[in-house]
Amino acid sequence: MKEHQVIRIGRDEGNDLVMDHVTISRRHAELFIDGDKNTFLTDLNSMYGTFVNNERIANPVLLERNDEVYLGDYQFLDWEWEVFQEKKKIFKKEKSTTWFISNLDIIIIYGLIAVVLSVLMSKI
Repeated sequence: MKEHQVIRIGRDEGNDLVMDHVTISRRHAELFIDGDKNTFLTDLNSMYGTFVNNERIANPVLLERNDEVYLGDYQFLDWEWEVFQEKKKIFKKEKSTTWFISNLDIIIIYGLIAVVLSVLMSKI
């Protein structure tokens, strides 16, 4: 029978993987690896969230090779290294090449544009 493995991730020293950052909860997330190396990521009700490919997760997610995982305020987790000991990506502390804009951000931007345009139009 193949064994499973659990990797607990968080700011607390008692975790298997300690990530010392203000947006990482003491017990933030965990990886569950079954005997066939299928890897499931679960957010443990963290305040700042866990993201897979820029989507915040609420339920356990089966990770696929090359999925990008970020915890909290874009703290990169090289989960493939933790599971397969294969370093495919260069470790980066913060996500700097991709912008994440939520629907709320877009509404705010459009609202600000509308306000500026209305002010400008009233001056004409």
